[in-house]
Amino acid sequence: LKDILRAIIYEPISAWDARSIWYFKSKQLFFANGLNESTGINTFFSTNVAHAEYPLLIPMLGAIIAKYAGFWNEYLPKSNLIFLWIGVVFAFYSLKNINVIIKVLIFVTMMILSPFYLTIGYMDVWLGIYAAISILFLMEYINTFNKEYLLSSLCCMVFCNYIKQEALLIIVSILISFIIILFLTKNKRLIKFTARRMLKILPMIAILIIPYLIWFYYKMKWNLSATDFDFGRLTQLSSYSIAKFILIYKNLIMPINFTKIVDRKSTRLNSSHLGI
Repeated sequence: LKDILRAIIYEPISAWDARSIWYFKSKQLFFANGLNESTGINTFFSTNVAHAEYPLLIPMLGAIIAKYAGFWNEYLPKSNLIFLWIGVVFAFYSLKNINVIIKVLIFVTMMILSPFYLTIGYMDVWLGIYAAISILFLMEYINTFNKEYLLSSLCCMVFCNYIKQEALLIIVSILISFIIILFLTKNKRLIKFTARRMLKILPMIAILIIPYLIWFYYKMKWNLSATDFDFGRLTQLSSYSIAKFILIYKNLIMPINFTKIVDRKSTRLNSSHLGI
């Protein structure tokens, strides 16, 4: 961990994607003193090379660090990765029902498998980490039926959309899978209980989505379209088939018996525990 922090702070921004996407945006925000007409987000280079439509949270953090220091260089803005690390540490601390040894093993494995990509400013690995954390919180919710875990999972999902554009597809997949698994358990009390919990925390989630909607407005205003994945494909019925869903069920859901795990957990609970 010490070597990773040293690499974040003392190594310059050199990787192509980091320089041309997230920290290029960060530089634009720094010199334009925020998001405005002079930022240059909708210039030719931004729209054709720098993925202008990508979220601005990570670049904004880098710009704030540089603004606080009073100057821009190729080292300071990359310190924004420390905030991502802090989020991971808090998440692992919040997963109280997972054995400490297992949490340490997961944490160490994460650092061993991706130390390079965790320090150079690429967001792909960080998106995967926070998406995985959202799944861990969902699993904790299934184990404890504690609404704080459900809220934490949804907050992580929202945060993923502030890291990278492709997060929307990942989060929709996680939510749909979770809902399908709930219905496969055929436990009506569990389904009603979870639905009520979600309705109670929706106002807080709605507040967290406001910055995303503001950025969506600016993307529409400046005609910034996606350059990686055409999300319009999601609305094309030809992209879906029963055979594909059956294949996913047989090869991903059935082998791990996750629906049985959820069903066993839910049947142990009486109606008073579920609050119904």
